[in-house]
Amino acid sequence: MFDNCKYQLGYFAHSKQKYNTVEERNEFEFIKKNFYGLLICPNVHIGELGGIEPYLDIVKKGDILFTSEFEGKVGRGVYFECKLALEMKIPVYVVKLNKIKYCFERLNGLDIINQNDFKSYAKLISKKIRIKKTPL
Repeated sequence: MFDNCKYQLGYFAHSKQKYNTVEERNEFEFIKKNFYGLLICPNVHIGELGGIEPYLDIVKKGDILFTSEFEGKVGRGVYFECKLALEMKIPVYVVKLNKIKYCFERLNGLDIINQNDFKSYAKLISKKIRIKKTPL
């Protein structure tokens, strides 16, 4: 599904509330097992850059974006990263924990639920998909 010929640079947009947690590590490892291109995790590879613009610049250069929710929502930064990717026709996949295993859903849209809460800013609208893992 995530063929290197088509997707060479991926970006993992996720809540800062997940930084340095087991959940972040598990999601990152799941993505890496299914995506054979270069995967950028802002917490691991970039660090704090101040504003959102440097991260949006990376999204613009990417071929694919992966994201995840924190307590069923995304923060303002992740919202804008996903929104930009969708506007640029960059495919966006949501990492979901389905009972005991991870899966991907295709992001179809975003719904702002609280403009005043930067940590619980929006909900992701996604659809389950079937992933056919490409051989190494």
